Parts: sequence; C-alpha cells; structure tokens
Amino acid sequence: MKENEDIAYSRALVLKHNTLYKIIIAILLILIFAVATFYFVFVNVNKENKENIDLVYPSGDLASYYKQDTNPTREVGIAQMKIDYINNCNFSICYPEVGIEEIDESILSHAKDLKRSFIESYNSEDENADIFYEHVDYRSYIDPSNTMRLVFVDCITNSDGIILTQKEYTHVYDLTNGDELTSYHKIEDTASKVSILEPLDGEDVSSFVFLYSGDVLKFATTAVNIRKEQSTNSEIIGTLNEKDPIEVRSGDDNWETVLYNGEVGYVKAGYLSRKKNLHKEIELEILDRGIDPNKPMVAITFDDGPNPNSTPRILDTLEQYNVVATFFDLGQLVNTYPDIVRREESIGCEVGSHTYSHKNLNILNDDEIKDEITNAQEAFKKALGHEVLLMRAPYGNANLKVKENTNYPIIKWNIDSLDWKTRNKTKILNQINKTTNFDGNIILLHSIYGATADAVEELIPQLLNKGYQLVTVSELAYYKGYTSLLTAEEYKQFRSK
Repeated sequence: MKENEDIAYSRALVLKHNTLYKIIIAILLILIFAVATFYFVFVNVNKENKENIDLVYPSGDLASYYKQDTNPTREVGIAQMKIDYINNCNFSICYPEVGIEEIDESILSHAKDLKRSFIESYNSEDENADIFYEHVDYRSYIDPSNTMRLVFVDCITNSDGIILTQKEYTHVYDLTNGDELTSYHKIEDTASKVSILEPLDGEDVSSFVFLYSGDVLKFATTAVNIRKEQSTNSEIIGTLNEKDPIEVRSGDDNWETVLYNGEVGYVKAGYLSRKKNLHKEIELEILDRGIDPNKPMVAITFDDGPNPNSTPRILDTLEQYNVVATFFDLGQLVNTYPDIVRREESIGCEVGSHTYSHKNLNILNDDEIKDEITNAQEAFKKALGHEVLLMRAPYGNANLKVKENTNYPIIKWNIDSLDWKTRNKTKILNQINKTTNFDGNIILLHSIYGATADAVEELIPQLLNKGYQLVTVSELAYYKGYTSLLTAEEYKQFRSK
C-alpha cells in the first residue's frame, strides 16, 4: 500500500515539476520576445536612423555635414541634378538632398519654382523661336547655430551665351525641426555690374559691386589686325602674328583695348589669349576594327548621359549591330551610374567629357570653368581608370576664356537631330535624314530620352544599309587624315585631308 502511495506521490511531484518547468520556459520565452522586440523596435530602428544620418552626416552629428570632394562650397547634402528641354527652353538644375524630409521637400519645391518661372517667361512653341538656357546651381553651408544656408544661383542666357538674368536665392533652414527660417534673393544688373540683395522677408542685407580686372599681357591666337577705332572698317595700325604678345588695357565682349608701339588700338575680341601655347597636339590612339578609310563613315554622338533607362537601350542597339558611337557624359552622372559608362567603353564606344554638371561655361569665371572640367576628369578616372580624350561643351558654348582653361580638343557637330526639342522618333529621323551625304559628319543626339532610343533602333540599320561605317569621333578624325587633334580647337566635322 505504501508502495502505491509512493508512486502516486512521485507522479504528482513530476507533474508539479513539469508544470513549473513549463511556467519557467514560458517566462523565459516572454522575456526573450520582449528583449527581441525592444531591440528591433528601438535599438535597430535607431541604428537604421543613425545609418541614414551617417549617409548625409558622416559623424552622426547634425553639425558635421557630408562634404563633397568635388566642390568645397557644397557642404550640405548629396548633389542631385535634373536636365530637361521644353520647346525652346533648355534647363539643368542642381540641388542638394540632405536627408531631412521637410527640408528636401522644400528645396525641391523651390527648384521647381525656378524652372516654372523660366518656362513661363521664355517658352514658345514656335519652331523658329530663339533658344534660351537656364542653369540653376547651388552652394550650401553649415552655420554655427545648427542652421543650413542654401544659395540657388539661377542664370538664364540666350543662344549666344549672353546673360539675360542672373539671380541668387538664399534659403535658411533650421536643422533641428526642418523649418525654413528666411529667404532673400540677389539680382544682378548686367549693364551696371551692380548686384542688389533684395530680401524676400524684410531682412536687411547690403548691396555690393562686381569689379572687372583685365590681364596686362596677352598673345595672338592667330594673325589679327590692330585697328585705330572699334570698327572692322577702321584704319589698321598694326598686325599681330600667332603667339605675338600685346599689352592689354581693358576689354569687353566686342573689342579689347591694346597698347601698340605707344599708341592705343583695338583688337576684335576672341583673338587674344592669356596662354601663349593655347593649342597642343593630342595624339589619337585608334584600335584596328577593320575600318576602310576609303568607304564613307559617320560618327553618332550622345550628350547628357548616362541615363539608367534610355542609355542601356541605345547600347543594346549598338551591340546588336556591332557598331560604336561616342558618348559625351556628365561627370556628376558618371559618379551615379559608373557601370553604364563602363559598359559604353567595354563594347568599343568612345567616352568623352560633357563637363561635370552641364553649366554654360561661357558665363563662368576661370576657377568655375576649371572646376567643371577637373571634377569631370576625376569622375571619369574613378569610373574608367583613365582620363578621357575629348570634350564637348554644354550647349556647344566655348568662348576663348573656356578654351584657355581646357586641355581638350572641343567636339561640336554639324547634324543636329533636335531630339531634345521634338522628343518624337519620326521627327528625329526626319530631321537627321534632311542630310543626304553623311560622310565625315558628326550627328548630335542625347542619350537621356526614350524617343532617342527608339529612333536609334531605326537610324543605325538605315545608315548601314546606305553603306556608312559607324565610327567614334576619334576614328572619324583618324581615318580622315587627322593623326592628332589640337586642344582648344573646335571640330564639327572631318573631311579628308
């Protein structure tokens, strides 16, 4: 009997222990779940937020901003860029993305306002209307009070590169709560060279004057006459040969005032350079692809890319027909899409520079021009492992000041597809096919439009069926007899030497 009682007692004890173990295990599971929940909800989220902050503010401190290696005045945010064309209005807009939602939405809104104002002022559906260009750039700074100053620089020019308006808009943001604190803008009077800061919110800011200073000694870029008056019909008092020095007293967009044998004279603007050796020979390096120099050939070129949607489609078509083209890419986009640029080169295409951020170089100062060129150089070196050989200036604008600050041959074009304007496959092809003889010509297209990619699918077989070899710009030059090209020289086509 006692044995049965002992067995019953043991069973009860085991049951009690099993229940206790279950309770302990349940408590442990609840604790583990609570700890895991705490970690993922609080620690991991905060970690993700901190990682997001670190992308923009590497130290994790809002007072220490992401600094772009390519531009020391862009202290805040990661640079973004939009390029587009509407009828006769061409615009490119650069702006920062700082990682704070309220501020980013406000910045994008201000950028869109500038674009909208430009289009409202200059847009025309007339096919013969003058073309206007807007480039919006920016500077961004951190202030000690944990505020951000963003300065939009809005410059509008005509097709001749003449500045029509130049304005600066400054926006100040509180980085603690994302509020916009104040805004004001500066308007430049291009005639008097006086810039007046006009506050948008009543803030008192001072005006200032831009001063011009010329060079003392310049050199003739070619043989040029010195006139007694500012007129091409005026008496010639002397002649300069290429590289001859001359003392320059002052100058404007039309004439430079010089001192020649103790007499004041005038030289037409564009013929005197600050560099004695403006032109240097760049040897062309060509791979043998079996091009027959005796057969007609044409170079197709693409600007403004790379674009993640349309550029790969263009490359697909080039690969399909085993042909090549030349891509004049923007350094800022090369940094964003390096794999596309590497693919361009890997299939035998030529890559050239279209500067860093598509600014109108004609209206920049020396340092700004050099920044656009060298920053692009660094982008290409990082993506491709080497510098590129050729350059195309945005909008085709390259005055003497631009040429003095570049060591590239400058490639233009003589067949404009107007794809930027029509955005229509049929119209693009019709525009190109107005030309009957393509031999030695350079065709301008843009690799950022779907309509252009559509047109290329038909253009390439059309040209091949007509007997044309599709070559790079360097190949076109080489097989037409140019074993080297000159820096600061513009080329829009290549005819056989």
